Amino acid sequence: MTDNYKLGKILFTESERMDKTWILIPFITSNIITVTVGLFSVIKAKEMTWIEFFIFFSLINIPLLALLIFTKFKVIIGTSGIAFQLQPFQIKKKTITWNEVLTASVVKYNPMRDYGGWGLKRGKKGLAYTISGSYGVYLEMKEGKNIMVGLKNHQAANEIITKIFGTNSDPTTIVNREKPL
Repeated sequence: MTDNYKLGKILFTESERMDKTWILIPFITSNIITVTVGLFSVIKAKEMTWIEFFIFFSLINIPLLALLIFTKFKVIIGTSGIAFQLQPFQIKKKTITWNEVLTASVVKYNPMRDYGGWGLKRGKKGLAYTISGSYGVYLEMKEGKNIMVGLKNHQAANEIITKIFGTNSDPTTIVNREKPL
């Protein structure tokens, strides 16, 4: 990740992978359906050969497996801003300086209800970049767009956001930005 000069001194970094338990269920279901349809086609209906069955099986399951293995979310919080990247969906990390932010806080949220799930989502509360969990840094931007950046280690992030934006002992309230460190 480049452009760390925009972040100032790095105070917090986190890198998390896709929560494999919730994606494992659709992956197993997909395998069962694919094998059932494929075996029926090969054995009973004789509509495809074993080679065609293998290609059919691979075309469905290899992309799902690649998502399971390679999806990664990186978050960096510095004295001058925050950066995050949801790989492989974002090629370049998104960097936001604290000067662009009106308010910031670490909050508990419901990914399904507030944003329609995990990943890069647009919901009724703005954009969300989240991969697992139910805590994140909620950024209210000066230009009106709100952004949720999901975190696992929300306690450490709350301490840092509190130092940067003022006093915030309750992670469910939004604090006004005074001045960065």
